[in-house]
Amino acid sequence: MASATHVYRNGTILTMDSGGSQAQALAVRGETILAVGSDAEIMALADPHTVVTDLRGRTMLPGFIDGHSHFVSAGLMAATQLDLSSPPVGGVKNIAEIKGLIRAKAAETPKGEWILGFGYDDTGLEDKRHPLASDIDEVAPEHPVLLRHVSGHLSACNGLALAKASYTKDTPDPVGGVIRRDEHGNPNGVLEEPPAREPVFRHIPAPTEADWMEGIKAACAAYTAKGVTTAQDGFTATGDWGALKRAHELGLLRNRVQILPGVSRMDINTFNTHVSGTQLTADGKISLGAAKLLADGSLQCYTGYLSNPYHKVIYDLPDGPMWRGYPMEPEQQFIEKVVGLHRQGWQLAIHGNGDDAIQMILNAYEEAQKRYPRADARHIVIHCQT
Repeated sequence: MASATHVYRNGTILTMDSGGSQAQALAVRGETILAVGSDAEIMALADPHTVVTDLRGRTMLPGFIDGHSHFVSAGLMAATQLDLSSPPVGGVKNIAEIKGLIRAKAAETPKGEWILGFGYDDTGLEDKRHPLASDIDEVAPEHPVLLRHVSGHLSACNGLALAKASYTKDTPDPVGGVIRRDEHGNPNGVLEEPPAREPVFRHIPAPTEADWMEGIKAACAAYTAKGVTTAQDGFTATGDWGALKRAHELGLLRNRVQILPGVSRMDINTFNTHVSGTQLTADGKISLGAAKLLADGSLQCYTGYLSNPYHKVIYDLPDGPMWRGYPMEPEQQFIEKVVGLHRQGWQLAIHGNGDDAIQMILNAYEEAQKRYPRADARHIVIHCQT
């Protein structure tokens, strides 16, 4: 047998085979596991050039494969934006503390430049509500501000941010989104889902090259620290894809990443293939996954599309206690989109949280298979909560 380039010894090696067997040591050559066994058996595969790691009794197991997350945006937010997470993730306990963080950021940010934050959770705050435009305007009246909810499906903005989107009392709710309002019908700063948020997002300057690279380095550090060796970028946009490629070229990408190209966020035909698992780099560090769509939103934000009303609604939503959320688009339009992508040969990964949204996804998959039968399509319902 060939000599090992690396040996890990004096530990508990969980092989994860069907018998649940364990070993004391492991030998690797390049990216291939040569053998597992006792220290003596494995050290026999070492030569003077072999790198030997003493595990000192610790446990070693295969790297984790991320089931679903947003690798690039998670790193970018962590590296460049205010962290507004509540315990146990962060330390923000109430809206007053959010305002304090924004005030401090505004003091060091030139007037007119954007202030961005992420991770706030109305259910984790003592106030049990979202920060409103009026709250944010108290501490940053001269900066446009956008704060992303922990769910990723809702944002809280201040008056300048709303003005950039030309949102007024007369602005209608877009299909697939809601502009929450005060008692007078004016936008209160809380925007639901991409159709309502995009008019604000498009005014936020694109990240700089340095921001992108710092974000990917932050993501790599966070994922690898938890043993995640294959991450997922679960709704890839044009900018995310470009940043990933550049980070890989610069040698910054420490783990594998599979991208799920967002149908609404990039030209998915840029890859010249529709086959999930296709390597997008020669070394396989980046690979192509399923095309990503949204059927509804988040149960945390009451935007998940249910067949029956939410058990308890703590906000003044349009249908009051009969509120069921809503789909991203009319069902027949959605079905035709799914059928078209299926016909092209894509594997599909569709976000669905409410049971009516999930049924809509299943109806679309069934129709796609009926019109264009395809073996082993492996379409996915992401989240599938209710």
